[in-house]
Amino acid sequence: MNPFKIHGPAYLVFYLMVCSTVFMVACALRGSLLNQAAEANDRTQNVDAKDLAKTLEPYEAAYLAGGVERVFLTACGCLARHNLIEIDAVNDKVKITGSANSKVYAALERIERALISRCSGSGASLSSCKAAVTTATADLKRKLAMNGLIVDSNQNTTVQILPGFIYLFVALLFAVPKFIIASQAHLPFTFLVFEMAIAVAASFHLFRTDNSRTAKGDRVLRALSDGNSALMLTHATNPSSLSLRDCALAYGVFGALALAGDPFMAAHAGLHRAYAGSSDSGGCGSSCGSSCGGGCGGGCGG
Repeated sequence: MNPFKIHGPAYLVFYLMVCSTVFMVACALRGSLLNQAAEANDRTQNVDAKDLAKTLEPYEAAYLAGGVERVFLTACGCLARHNLIEIDAVNDKVKITGSANSKVYAALERIERALISRCSGSGASLSSCKAAVTTATADLKRKLAMNGLIVDSNQNTTVQILPGFIYLFVALLFAVPKFIIASQAHLPFTFLVFEMAIAVAASFHLFRTDNSRTAKGDRVLRALSDGNSALMLTHATNPSSLSLRDCALAYGVFGALALAGDPFMAAHAGLHRAYAGSSDSGGCGSSCGSSCGGGCGGGCGG
């Protein structure tokens, strides 16, 4: 049967079913490729997820939960909670408060020092600070990849390209010819174009370079969440009582607080405004993903 002989709403339903099925297949293929690529580099294959979770540093846990953006927002939230920086929500800038002595700054994690260094002086934009943090994540990404928790896109481009390409090819294959047929026959095609646009937008989920957590990474992230339930409670009710390290771990694993004025959310909102402004002005913009987390315990990660 020639599917292009189907007309009207029936074809719209058929196209939706095709795209949905192929998208699920592409997601499954991506997961399989991720796991195969991770196993090739995994040096901790015989280590239990709970034991492996205990070896992760706070910013490694943050990257596992939500990629570079979660790492950056965790650093912003943690340092602001301890009055080492200030998030200027009006101008979307990060400024050093100057309220800490040099010994405090010397004891910071590498990610935190990278952020502090970029916003020294009169401060720096959130996007500029994120770029500095991104550069500083190379070592922690390498460790996560060696543990089989993520696949670095630089190590395996097939994982990032093949599933998305297959899905996008099928979505266009069943839409473009039908669009041409409908236009030549002077038939309405607005809804088909709308569905095709949604299908193309969905393909970006498969092409995302920060969405590289493996099945093993998912298990370790669950172990981190389950093993830090007490920390989650303190994070939600009394965040000011947490040390720098515990604060970073809480933000990294659980995401934003469900509280007004949370610096994590202030940085998140400002960063997305910067992305939107870059997109509106013709810049490439950067995909933000879904790293803010839902409330005090629902970070969705990448």
